[in-house]
Amino acid sequence: MSASAAASAEADAGALDAENSLVEDGLDASLLDADATPERHGRDDAADPAARAPPGEDDAVLDSPGGPRPGAGTQTDADAAPAEPEDEEEFPPDNTPDVRLTLVIMPENFRHQTAVKALATGAEIKQKVVAELPLPPDVISLRLRGEPLPDDVALSDVGVHPGEDLELELVVSYVPPPRADEGEDASPPGPLPDRVRVSVPSTEPGDEPLVVTVAIDASESTKPRYRGGYRNKRTGTTYHHAAMQTVPTKPKAWKTKFTTETQTMEGRTRVAQTSREAATQMKRKDILLEDSRDVVVYAGKYMTADEVWAIKAEKAVVIQRYARGMRARRRRDAKRVERDARLARERAAEEEAIRREEAKRLHEISRREHPRTPADFAILREELRVWTMEAKADLDAKFPPPAERGAATSAARRDATKKLLAEETKLLRTMSRLRKVADAENEEVRVRDAMTDMAAEKRWERTDGSVVVVHTPFTIRAGELANLRDGLAISDLEPEHRLEVLTHVKWTVKEFDCNLTREICELCDREADLTKRGRDPSALAGLRRRVSSLFLQFCETPEFNPESARYSVAAQHAEEAEREATEKAAMRSSVREAMRASTIVRAS
Repeated sequence: MSASAAASAEADAGALDAENSLVEDGLDASLLDADATPERHGRDDAADPAARAPPGEDDAVLDSPGGPRPGAGTQTDADAAPAEPEDEEEFPPDNTPDVRLTLVIMPENFRHQTAVKALATGAEIKQKVVAELPLPPDVISLRLRGEPLPDDVALSDVGVHPGEDLELELVVSYVPPPRADEGEDASPPGPLPDRVRVSVPSTEPGDEPLVVTVAIDASESTKPRYRGGYRNKRTGTTYHHAAMQTVPTKPKAWKTKFTTETQTMEGRTRVAQTSREAATQMKRKDILLEDSRDVVVYAGKYMTADEVWAIKAEKAVVIQRYARGMRARRRRDAKRVERDARLARERAAEEEAIRREEAKRLHEISRREHPRTPADFAILREELRVWTMEAKADLDAKFPPPAERGAATSAARRDATKKLLAEETKLLRTMSRLRKVADAENEEVRVRDAMTDMAAEKRWERTDGSVVVVHTPFTIRAGELANLRDGLAISDLEPEHRLEVLTHVKWTVKEFDCNLTREICELCDREADLTKRGRDPSALAGLRRRVSSLFLQFCETPEFNPESARYSVAAQHAEEAEREATEKAAMRSSVREAMRASTIVRAS
């Protein structure tokens, strides 16, 4: 291979490395934010001379590590084209989830948690640490998985995704300043002197200290054996283990230990696998290689720095197109989800309004077909009045005044008036019938609610807020009477079951002797006799209604059902009269006691 071919192959390899570094390490922010998109300008920026301009000094990130390619031209600051302002609306703000970052300071194992974006670089993380912790910026460094994290490398470049948890080691390298008596050029300690002068202070006040000369015999001294030590990673200070100089008087006895801990060596295996492997192996006599997939690579066309820059710009445009498309699709999906949710809410609100309107319409119809309350009958009366007025107005409009109509017209008017009166009478009868049905149903509901309330348990609240549920003999009695009344109200019972209910009713009322109880017993015996003879139940309907009515009167009497006193007006009046009589008697007694006391005082 010639020298020119080798140079061309080297240039091609450099261009490919530069392009790979652009894709792997990320594009420069100025290149990604440049207005060189075919969608915005409607032209091919690769053909624009301004877009193909060679990089300047500020574009060192895009150059290959080896500097400009052979043959590339230089460009000064004066020749550089002015940068166009960045389009703030082109890229929306970074709404990606934050990376939950945990900073660990060793060896203290101090942990500090913060949140950063996945695009944050090492320098930005350091600035955030300096703002949150009282540490100077020149003494801290970051380590990720045991390797230093450069300041110009972002978290996303090392495989960190938004929303993940990341733990970094925060190394604080703080070296204290040297002391005044220790200089950088301090000489190592020399040998021991032969004599030293020791000043001993005098015990008598005013006397000068005594100076004593002490001789040092270092003939038998030897340098102490190195016993190990450690170095502080933060300050860089080295510490050595020391040993005492005094000769031990008692020799240390070493014992031979035969234990598992001393005889077993704990081994550890560490496997290291590099992320990129590269090797060259040629064929030999003693090795067989697989060469079926080998490819012969030839040197390509020589490329200048301008051509490499044009390729980078073209690839950057492609990356920008895909990035903008991805963000546009995300915005589209978000707007679509928002639109669907809004339409669903509107549809649900519309359906709810229709349902309420239909329920209201059915309720109004039910109030007119089956009135129950006085308000329902008031609506019917008002509608009947309006209908009557409209019918009379039509009748007056159909027939002329009396002065203008003849005998035939007067007869027709009388017939129409009779029909109108008959229709109005029919409607009034229907309203009366509906009122009777409503009164009967309302009375049944009232009685059933009253009997249920009589049989309900008593709830008493204690001082601690808890509630005590108590069944009194009166509530139990009311419950039994309510069950018997419900049994009498059932019309489709079997004859044997009906006889059993009548027997229970008879023995319940027989506990009291009065005209009401004797009449109930007589009616129960009569119904039982007719039932045993096989009479039709429809023929016994009147008798059964009379028995049920008398038993209800029995249940509402306070002498037979003490719980019904709360619903009896007469019982309430009697209770009030008894209370007033008790209060008057107590007042008269207190007046007599006061008069007696005053008489005793006057006599004394």
